Amino acid sequence: MVVEITTFIKALGNLTTVPRRSPSQKLTIHHEVSLDINELANSLREQLKIKKAFSQACCICRVPERLRKLNEKAYTPRVVSIGPIHHGKENLKAMEDYKIMYLQQFLEQNLLVSVEVLINIIKENETELRDSYAETIDLSRKDFVTMILLDAVFIIMVLLNMKYFRGFYERRRSDHIFYRPFKLVDVMFDMCLLENQLPFFILQKFFELSSVAANPDNCTLIELTCGLLKYHGLTG
Repeated sequence: MVVEITTFIKALGNLTTVPRRSPSQKLTIHHEVSLDINELANSLREQLKIKKAFSQACCICRVPERLRKLNEKAYTPRVVSIGPIHHGKENLKAMEDYKIMYLQQFLEQNLLVSVEVLINIIKENETELRDSYAETIDLSRKDFVTMILLDAVFIIMVLLNMKYFRGFYERRRSDHIFYRPFKLVDVMFDMCLLENQLPFFILQKFFELSSVAANPDNCTLIELTCGLLKYHGLTG
């Protein structure tokens, strides 16, 4: 019996004995731990390059989910995306052709303005434009500049057409915003949505290039915007 107990204790000792590691093994384990830390640190640094800190320029954000659940349609664009939040959605892509058409009209009406001029304005203000949104914009620089350019010109042309050229464009059957099927109401609704916005300062910079802005007797961009809001009953 004593022999059996002694044998059992020796066997247990062999099981619990931790094998001694050589210096090279210890170095390998330490290196593996250090490598994990370095990988994590590098990963975080990459995210810091992409993600931005909170900015005072931030003025455009998503509708809180608790409100969206109450009435999804009240906060979702119907026909046109403005800005990055709803950009690229399949059901809104049809309006992209109208943005190109309105860019052409804008350039035709303002012969001293070129696409290059508009692009440079956006590039010079890209950081502030991106910082105006509460979330990181996952668009390349090229796609971001293109989106801002087309959306800004689209907004300005809709406002100008409503005020000064509406009768003319209603007679142009190719413009389905002001002519049948009368998408103007839906477009104006979408332009008033919280998530469907551009920073106002970029609209102002583009508007100042227009021939309308050059005439002091014409409306300012603020007045045109108030006209849109009044049309929707959002101002007194």
